[in-house]
Amino acid sequence: MSPLRIAAVSANAAGLYVADLLMRCAMPITVDIFDQAPAPVGLRPNAAQANTKQTSRSSVRVIGNVTIGADGDLSIESLKPFYDAVIVADFASEAQAHGAVAAAVGIAKSKAKQALSDITHALDAHGVAFTEWRDALSLPTDRTLAQWQEVVRVARGVPVCV
Repeated sequence: MSPLRIAAVSANAAGLYVADLLMRCAMPITVDIFDQAPAPVGLRPNAAQANTKQTSRSSVRVIGNVTIGADGDLSIESLKPFYDAVIVADFASEAQAHGAVAAAVGIAKSKAKQALSDITHALDAHGVAFTEWRDALSLPTDRTLAQWQEVVRVARGVPVCV
């Protein structure tokens, strides 16, 4: 079975929590997290390590420097042909996150599986300069939403030098 492809819009605490929850699923899932920042908050070079809890053939990719929305580089609707499901990570509670993940996995599993193109081709075609971080997050971490909120809060206070 090929992995389900799910997009999470925003690398905020809710988006990272959603990706964390999805990586805990028993089935293979590929998650693309979209964020307007060029790099995910709190990313440390070489921090990701092989995670034995992660399902084989599951992965997380962060696509940065991309704004999703009505006035953004791409709309929510324009993401749908590239993914089995799209989650807009704008919720404030774990119950909402669990509901969004369950709904997305349910929708993705119920769809007739078809070959999906990689969104990066569409970004290139639209002239969007994006960054791509493959397997840069070591998930799942089993963090709660509150713990992800703290990670993001602390990471925003750390200066980044390139």
